[in-house]
Amino acid sequence: MNYYFILILFLFVPQLNAQELARFVVLVDQERINAQVSVPLNGLNYNTDKLISVLYEITAEGEKEIPSQIETSHSARLWFILAGISEKNSSREFVLKREENSSKLSKTSGIILKKDSKDLRLVFNEMPILNYRYAITYPPKGIDTLYKRSGFIHPLWSPGGELLSRIQPPDHYHHYGIWGPWTKTHINKREVDFWNLVKGQGTVKFAGFLSEVEGNIYSGFQVLQQHIDYGATGKDHIAMNEILDIRAWNINAEQKVWVIDYTSSINSPLKNGIMLDAYRYGGGIGFRATEKWHKDNCTVLTSDN
Repeated sequence: MNYYFILILFLFVPQLNAQELARFVVLVDQERINAQVSVPLNGLNYNTDKLISVLYEITAEGEKEIPSQIETSHSARLWFILAGISEKNSSREFVLKREENSSKLSKTSGIILKKDSKDLRLVFNEMPILNYRYAITYPPKGIDTLYKRSGFIHPLWSPGGELLSRIQPPDHYHHYGIWGPWTKTHINKREVDFWNLVKGQGTVKFAGFLSEVEGNIYSGFQVLQQHIDYGATGKDHIAMNEILDIRAWNINAEQKVWVIDYTSSINSPLKNGIMLDAYRYGGGIGFRATEKWHKDNCTVLTSDN
């Protein structure tokens, strides 16, 4: 059973009364549990000064208000959780209305952001989910400062409070929890390694917060990270700009698992671009797990398994 996916959505905008914005049906292709769903809001006037958008599921007992969240960007989207178990080949109907602010539902997901001078942390009911370190972290005393780094996730915790990530292990000081360098790249036929910091060819650094959001369905943040080429002629150059989008989802009140999105978007300001070569590791994301894990006591499940 999958927890995250994209459902096929059919959006109907018939002749609606003054309060209705849209009615739509979610068609479920296979059994799903507490799944995230988004609906594009293109062409819908959901912004007003006095009214808010409220989502209802149409059930046999009538309309039931459910938590929802509008993501405002170049293309606005409505997000909600398809709560509970949805059977294969079933359908569920919803209506989006514009109403006065009379909703009895909580307006936050329980997932909040806490920021200090070094870190931004996602927390659910006082339980930490993950920590994003935006300040520079130096290696232990006596270790080459080329290993310093900013812009990475550590710690990552389990819902039970177990520490799942690790940074700067003695055999790999360049490993930083969950982080996103590329190992083998070429700029104008010159090889640049952003992963193995001790080579002195490149690094990745935090460059600024772009957005922070707390909501009914998800909370998270976007940051700008710069992939720096140390070998450029004259001075260090930005080889790639990366927008990193981190979201933690409010799947249900119990939160027995964390559902986290890590989305990286990159572009290069270089005139001739950059070649990202195929390589056996370091292809834009890495995860250094806790030292408690080893080949005999853990497995990793991916979508390719």
